[in-house]
Amino acid sequence: MQAYYGFGYHSFGDESGHDIGGWAIEKGDVLYRDYIDAHGPLVFFTTWLLGKVVGYKYAFLFRLNAVFITLLAAFGLYYASNASPWRKRLLSPALFLGLLGPVWIIQALSMNGYWIFGGDLTVLAGSLLVVPALLDMPVKKWGAVGGGAALALLPFVAYSFLPVTFLFSLCLLGVLCRRVSKLSRTDAVYGLAGAFGAFAIFLVWMLVYADLKGFVVYHFINNQFYYAHYIPFSFGAVLKSLRPSVLPENLVQTLAVLTLVIGYSLLVGVHAVSSPFGEDYVQRKRSGFHPFMASNDLID
Repeated sequence: MQAYYGFGYHSFGDESGHDIGGWAIEKGDVLYRDYIDAHGPLVFFTTWLLGKVVGYKYAFLFRLNAVFITLLAAFGLYYASNASPWRKRLLSPALFLGLLGPVWIIQALSMNGYWIFGGDLTVLAGSLLVVPALLDMPVKKWGAVGGGAALALLPFVAYSFLPVTFLFSLCLLGVLCRRVSKLSRTDAVYGLAGAFGAFAIFLVWMLVYADLKGFVVYHFINNQFYYAHYIPFSFGAVLKSLRPSVLPENLVQTLAVLTLVIGYSLLVGVHAVSSPFGEDYVQRKRSGFHPFMASNDLID
């Protein structure tokens, strides 16, 4: 509904450039040569691809891009879960979509923009590959392929996603170099296969429908040396955004911070009463386990 009725709620700015860019590519223009834009090429690729299915008569249909990539991220969370009942596996995607809902409306994530691709691809790379590897949990074969593909596509969303791509890759390399790790060489091969496969497919599209020199000039150089002056960034602004506030413009951010604090506290609490033997809380309670009292009768 937000994708359909969202026009007029936010300014129709970057989104129109993406929609027209996909249409221009369909008409024969070369991205970054005939049609010039400062944004990364992935959103133009998906718009061009979607346009072949839905046409270019109704602009709101391009907002299906945001719907599809978000549902794909939710499915990735479901697939990565190790819970045996399918109902429990639905908890993580349900929580993801529920927390995304307020931000989706207020921050205009329903629009056909690159930011929703960056966020959802980060979720896919993290849930399918990076987080399981860091937690020393088994990585599923297709999860490694999908996580590697998402990681490889992140820099094509915007060059500002290069740092998170580098950090994720560094984490995986560190885990792989450990002597004892559930991230096997086979998992690494599947991850590299997904990454190189996605990179190769997108590079071929770029060679046909975009100008690589123009991509460097208008996306990297123009953004970094000219446009960056209009969007200053500092770590102080990040820390300031974590401060609770009841002002209307800060309410969603405050709720997100509180949710993060509460969730982290619950995670630490559950870990504090966890058992190395795999029992659940009821089984530990029956055996006399107490999180703050010592017992010598728990092990035969």
